[in-house]
Amino acid sequence: MECPKCKTVVSAPHCPQLNVEIEAALELKKNVEEKAILRAEHEGLQKADRLQIEGDRFFNDLPAYAMFKLAYYICFKCQKPYYGGMKDCI
Repeated sequence: MECPKCKTVVSAPHCPQLNVEIEAALELKKNVEEKAILRAEHEGLQKADRLQIEGDRFFNDLPAYAMFKLAYYICFKCQKPYYGGMKDCI
């Protein structure tokens, strides 16, 4: 979880209740990133042009490109993330 303005990781060590929520969100993000990397490799995204072009924001950064390109949603029953498809509109 990053600050939208400065992009530093948000933390709240002074507020235990908020810190619990931040930790849960960071754990969810980590879980989705791991799933996204595996799915990206399965879909062949590691060969995408954007990962090969020097100067592109995704140059040699498969995890960031996977998070950008793949859609994950939270199941309303089990509250776990699942792959919902590729974002083709981007």
